[in-house]
Amino acid sequence: MSIIDREKLVQAILDLSKFENLLKELLTIIVTKKSQVWNQDKEKSVKYMEDVGEFFAGNRNWGGEVVDQDLSEYFKRISQTISDFEYKNTSKVGRKIQKMIQALEDLTL
Repeated sequence: MSIIDREKLVQAILDLSKFENLLKELLTIIVTKKSQVWNQDKEKSVKYMEDVGEFFAGNRNWGGEVVDQDLSEYFKRISQTISDFEYKNTSKVGRKIQKMIQALEDLTL
């Protein structure tokens, strides 16, 4: 190997090392933000389900008064279920969310 080839090889390794470090920093940022977005969306979902539960309990008036204690309790349970979701179990949570969506769609039929 000539001196020029070694210099190019060393430069390529240094460039690769810089790229690896940058990639690690970017992935760390992405993972951190994903967790933050997960928690924010989870909190919003819990709040929305609590609001719907309160509506059916007769404590909220969104253009009409409907009282249905069964639906009120149902949405409160959904709220609690969402609150119990953990970020580290996203596959399991995803399946539960699909079931919840299907159950909510069944309510409208």
